[in-house]
Amino acid sequence: MPRAYVVKTVDKSGQPIPGIFAELQAGQARIGWSYRDDLDLRLIQDRIQQGQPLNQAQTEAKRCLGFLTRVDLNDYLLYPHQPNRGEFYVVQVTGDYDYSTAANSLNGDFRSFRPCSLLTLNPVDMYDQIVPAQLRYRLGLQGRFYEPSDSGPFFTFLDALPQAGHIQDDSNQASLQRIRNDLRERLPDALHREFSRADLSRRFCPDLFERMGYSFVVQEGPAEAGSDIVVTLGSPLLPDSVEIRIGVQVFAAEGTVEEPFLQDKLNQLLQGWDNNSLDYGVLLTTGLCSEEAKEALYRHNENNPNRLVRLIDGNDLADLFLQYF
Repeated sequence: MPRAYVVKTVDKSGQPIPGIFAELQAGQARIGWSYRDDLDLRLIQDRIQQGQPLNQAQTEAKRCLGFLTRVDLNDYLLYPHQPNRGEFYVVQVTGDYDYSTAANSLNGDFRSFRPCSLLTLNPVDMYDQIVPAQLRYRLGLQGRFYEPSDSGPFFTFLDALPQAGHIQDDSNQASLQRIRNDLRERLPDALHREFSRADLSRRFCPDLFERMGYSFVVQEGPAEAGSDIVVTLGSPLLPDSVEIRIGVQVFAAEGTVEEPFLQDKLNQLLQGWDNNSLDYGVLLTTGLCSEEAKEALYRHNENNPNRLVRLIDGNDLADLFLQYF
């Protein structure tokens, strides 16, 4: 049975990389981190198999290795935020992996590609009525290449694809979708403006978590030990008295959050991990995290499976706002 994978092609601020859609139309599904001759995924795979060390750029590009080793003919690739933020395209793989020359790259990058055919001739809005909420959530996960843990929502969407954008003339749905998209773009700045500094953790987040049905304690201040808020989750499936504790480091930011700043917030969260008896962590901000910042957190999670931390940046926060308020 074919499988589905997500390929992220956005810049540091989360905006779509220009030219990707034109390449999909031309029958080439591309993936980034392939800007040098030695970043051909076949070369990286050979070095790994031969036990040879990888340089820094190859180590970063290795996160895309599944684009070579896992994707097969007739599998599906989903490109979120193409050609516009809040939209996505789906292609089906029609050929084997290849690596283009520098002259045929896209802005000097995206040389790794697979032949493909477009399944969605028009972009699908992530809030289209045929897009299951679970699929929409998985399209927003971190990572430049990954396979959703549950492919069921994707195939539900695929079955309903002929109905994409089919809205009755007397419905307000199309107008409401445009309003939602506009709000989604503006919300990170609006949230930063209305809930700057400590207001984000003291006023907005408690309201959000209460609407989400979570139990929590706000401890923002000198005694927080790295977690402004600690969320506790219980379940009938867990033994009595067992709770999952999630520490949330909250910080208001405007514009792009770069790696050093995010790393500093991560360090604060980790320093108080034991004091707060945490099982998981969250970094929550109104800012838009750069790809380098997201990669730093990805590396942390890969190297520290017992201290996993989720990122909720301005775009994710906007989606939560639209869902719960």
